[in-house]
Amino acid sequence: MVYRIRYINENTNMTTLKAINKFVDTFFTENNLETAKTMWSSDATQKALKTVLNKAEKGTKEKDPNAPKRGKSAYLYFCNMNRDAARKTLGPDAKATEVTSQLGAMWNTLKTDKKRSSELSKYEKMAAEDKERYEKDRAEYVPPEHLGIKKAKTGPKRGKSAYLYFCEAKRDEVRKTLGADAKAADVTRKLGEMWNKLKGQNKTGEYDKLAEADKERYYSEKEAMAAGGADAEPAVKETSAPAKKAVPAKKPTPAKGGKAPAKAGKAPAKKPAPAKGKATK
Repeated sequence: MVYRIRYINENTNMTTLKAINKFVDTFFTENNLETAKTMWSSDATQKALKTVLNKAEKGTKEKDPNAPKRGKSAYLYFCNMNRDAARKTLGPDAKATEVTSQLGAMWNTLKTDKKRSSELSKYEKMAAEDKERYEKDRAEYVPPEHLGIKKAKTGPKRGKSAYLYFCEAKRDEVRKTLGADAKAADVTRKLGEMWNKLKGQNKTGEYDKLAEADKERYYSEKEAMAAGGADAEPAVKETSAPAKKAVPAKKPTPAKGGKAPAKAGKAPAKKPAPAKGKATK
């Protein structure tokens, strides 16, 4: 006997519904019906049901196979190039989890060995290049309309500040000074200290010029896009609140007795009232 859930959200897809019904059917088959209601409401059962639903929903989410692939980390590049060596060390009977553990240990050894810093830099460089590739592909990617994915905003890239140019120029130098174990926060903190010192000595001119040139580049590209060139995408203009339309003046209602209303203009002067006790001429 199959027991079906009577109330299902209308947006629930058929795959999720089938997964729920299969789970309920199996659950009631393996347990007697007297205790089924209590067991169904238990935390363990609800947790198991939630796991089934999550797996079903993830399986039905459509993805674009042509979407840009995220960049790999330095550790993943290391694993790809050293997996065979790890398997050879452990032997042919080694499990996948054991190979992964061995690769983790090898990676930690590489990071702490200062003599092998050039080897570590090789993987970090590969990861940085792959990240740059991903960012470029992502900017050019146009998702299919049926997926309902909003395309990232287009337009010229904003100019970088003098500080960002300084960081790009000095980051590798700082990493080398701090060592392979330095965290990103440590590198950023050191760069900030160096920048403040440079500012105090009024020696930021080199980076100020780069920032100014990039600022001019940004505004030049922005103006070209706003001009609507052949290959330029239309610029999104900022819209202000629409001006209120003037409300036409209401027509005066005709006076009682059918007389037409007086035309607009100066109102006729009223005759002075006669003084009391005197006859009017």
